[in-house]
Amino acid sequence: MTEAGYHQPPTGMLCVVPSRLGVGERFAVKVKVLGALRTLPPQGRWNTRKPALFGPFNLNVERDLPYLDNCLPAWQGTLRVDGAAALDGPETISFDGEAQGAFPGDTRPIGVFEGFRWTRPGFHFLRLIDTASGIEVWANPVYVTETIPTMRIFWGDPHWQTYFSDGIRCPEELYAFARDEAFLDFGAITDHMEAVTDRQWEYFTAVTNDFNEPGRFSTLVGQEWTNSATGHRNIYMRGDVAPLLRSTSPDCNTLKKLWAKLEGLEAIAIPHHSANVIMGVDWSLGWNPRYETAVEMYSVWGNSERPAEAGNPRPIHHCGGEMVGRHVRDALACGYHLGFVGGGDIHDGRPASQTSQKPGRRVSPRR
Repeated sequence: MTEAGYHQPPTGMLCVVPSRLGVGERFAVKVKVLGALRTLPPQGRWNTRKPALFGPFNLNVERDLPYLDNCLPAWQGTLRVDGAAALDGPETISFDGEAQGAFPGDTRPIGVFEGFRWTRPGFHFLRLIDTASGIEVWANPVYVTETIPTMRIFWGDPHWQTYFSDGIRCPEELYAFARDEAFLDFGAITDHMEAVTDRQWEYFTAVTNDFNEPGRFSTLVGQEWTNSATGHRNIYMRGDVAPLLRSTSPDCNTLKKLWAKLEGLEAIAIPHHSANVIMGVDWSLGWNPRYETAVEMYSVWGNSERPAEAGNPRPIHHCGGEMVGRHVRDALACGYHLGFVGGGDIHDGRPASQTSQKPGRRVSPRR
């Protein structure tokens, strides 16, 4: 990208606020200003000049897979805040080119803006408007109660891959992106464990625990048990430590052996892309009500709820497509009781974020 690329106008915005609040409870508006999609090449060559996102992790690793970024490399401007009469707080928020970004030295327009509160109960909506470009974006809806809520709504993505299996970026980068750029409340790395060493697993759990910050961002110790004969399972453990579970190990290569490994542990095992021909779930092998309390119905693979011929608008097409009898409805027809989860299963280093995000709707600039 040329120097002129740093002065491009925004194409959209990501705006996130808490989904449940009490009247008068202070909250922050989290904002990321988007631009044209750009490819960031590997950063390891010290003697060539190139556009790059110089994050704080793993700068010296030569990566063959490019990382895609859809945030403007730099931007300054003021956004108008519209929350109608019920919103009390600043009428504008500004990016000054200095106090912004997700880490020291980052010039991208990413910021957290404090000082807002809702003055009335009910459902409320907040939008940001860039009058210069005509771009506007709505944040997620907010439900406000008279008193501080005892139950909250938290958003996260529990299914990511790193370059230790078949994704890109290291664990630190994924957690940092999820917390500081996707503005998630929780997340989990679920790498395929079959090529992960014992020492690497210690590192995985250490990084996961380091990024766990009560009240700010929660992490789960997770892993993917990758057995395509029976169906993959994402395993999550309560606490700071967990055993490493490889489907290629003789003592963990069947579902029966996996359940034995989990005996006495607080764990859940979530099947995913169940409808796929190659890596789907064979529901005829049974269901473990103790550990299989949910199924990942939707991810980047598509929707495993029902077949395309039954009206599924986003069926799985990758790796041979879908197989009749492996959908979530087939599991329910067997009498299995499952909760439903939407996960990313992302391999592009961007938990809960799309590089193909559509631009915000343009409105006439207001004077």
